[in-house]
Amino acid sequence: MIDVLMLCINDWANTGWRFSQALQHIGLDVLFLKGVMHKFMYPEQGIIHPDIVKAHLAQKPEGGEALYYSVPELNELARSANVIHFRDTCIIDTGVDLEKKWVIAQHGGRIYRQHNRKVNREFNQFVDATIIQCPDLWGLGAKNEHLIYYPVDTNRIKPVYEPQDDRLIIGHFPSMPTWKGTSVIYETILKIGKEHPRLAEKFAYFGPTHEDLNNDPNKWMWLTIWSNHLKRIAMCDILIETVSKTAQDDLPYGEWGNQALEAAAMGKIVITNTLTADLYRKEYGPGCALHVANDATELEAQLIKILNMGGDEMMEHRYKSREWVEKYHSIEKTGERLWEKIYKHLKPKG
Repeated sequence: MIDVLMLCINDWANTGWRFSQALQHIGLDVLFLKGVMHKFMYPEQGIIHPDIVKAHLAQKPEGGEALYYSVPELNELARSANVIHFRDTCIIDTGVDLEKKWVIAQHGGRIYRQHNRKVNREFNQFVDATIIQCPDLWGLGAKNEHLIYYPVDTNRIKPVYEPQDDRLIIGHFPSMPTWKGTSVIYETILKIGKEHPRLAEKFAYFGPTHEDLNNDPNKWMWLTIWSNHLKRIAMCDILIETVSKTAQDDLPYGEWGNQALEAAAMGKIVITNTLTADLYRKEYGPGCALHVANDATELEAQLIKILNMGGDEMMEHRYKSREWVEKYHSIEKTGERLWEKIYKHLKPKG
């Protein structure tokens, strides 16, 4: 018997792996199977199962991922699990009777954002609880939903507090520049450099320029494996994750994600956006250490404020970044939240 069988096709940003480790932390035996190796080459990932791979290749869905995959080869394994955990809005049908299992669904991205009504019609028939990991997906109709953000491996990601250069390094490393507001970010950097020459002498920008965006706005050439990504975050003092109070195919979109948490865990001052600050305070409390900028005006104000800080004040904010992640979003704290919100309420079925 195993406690939790976690299943998906793609484990975006390796988030599922860290959730599996959070469950391990609270003493559960977890087996995490998926169908695609992550292109960012995370050092630890879920197990690539050949039958999930075959099911994925057989589907060949438009847009890269379907909602439903049949993998009867996993039936015996699923029957041995107490909990079936479907990640990333994906049903891996093993043929097991889900009425006899505790079933958890987890949503965190574009598929659920675009197709939440269809997804809820399917999942709500059999799920016992739903994890929403991105707050702009909250309140869309998922059954027994709980907001649980992406966990961060604070044991692997260590803080780098001391400046790495004579100037303050402002970094911006978008996976999808069009969705992350990269053009607005770079224009704001240029504006500050032009209108505030004293501040311009204090910083250097490390990220895509207009030339990069003109070459290919959604496939920036600096995408790299995760270990290299952490190294470039370590070089920075300030990390701008996203400034994108926009819409994704006419639906609300604009929240911080894994990169903001990773940079904060490394002790960086993080500027990002959110449309759901009130929801975060309600669920997690008032201690969020991120600096919010939802448009160019707010980004300019945040950058000017930070660049005018003295060394001691800036270091205080860097310490707060790390402390915030440790207190609320580490693997250990995420495991505790999973227990309090979901797992301690699961009683034996049958």
